[in-house]
Amino acid sequence: SEGWLLRLLGLTAILLTFLILAFRWMKFRNGSLATYAAAAAFCLPSFQIYAYWATGFGFAWSMVLCTLGWLAWERLPLSAGKRSYGMKCLGVALIATALLNYPPTAFFFFAIIAVEGVAFGDSARRMLRRFWSAIVLTVLGLIVCIAVGTITIKLLGTGAAARTALVTPSAIGDKLIWIIKEPI
Repeated sequence: SEGWLLRLLGLTAILLTFLILAFRWMKFRNGSLATYAAAAAFCLPSFQIYAYWATGFGFAWSMVLCTLGWLAWERLPLSAGKRSYGMKCLGVALIATALLNYPPTAFFFFAIIAVEGVAFGDSARRMLRRFWSAIVLTVLGLIVCIAVGTITIKLLGTGAAARTALVTPSAIGDKLIWIIKEPI
């Protein structure tokens, strides 16, 4: 089939994400167990679909970008000076790019936090701190996405499609009811 190259790109992204996590986790006390668990998880259909669908290859690359973005964001505390600001900005840029490409896999780094917390015995306080940091990163990435989208629409002189318009405060209740009532 003609989509073999795109499928190969999707598989490459999945393998790259696994290798990034495997090398990171092998440094920890229970790292080999977490690595084996990740290897098994990457064989599940939810990951295989990114390699099977030729059009889904970009979805897996969002996973790579968000993983690298989270690692850059978390690498240095703000107290480390200018270098930490550079890493934080890189993390925001990578998360924003992942969100612009395919938002569902751009949240993969939340699963990384959960797996690392459980596998490596993090305290509840540390896990909450890491989740809070991830939420801050996500909000900053979303702000960048909204800015990029708005600027792009203005520069191109086009209007936003109706389905991409922000939800008005009066419609939030109806949207929440719909989300709860409708099956995925």
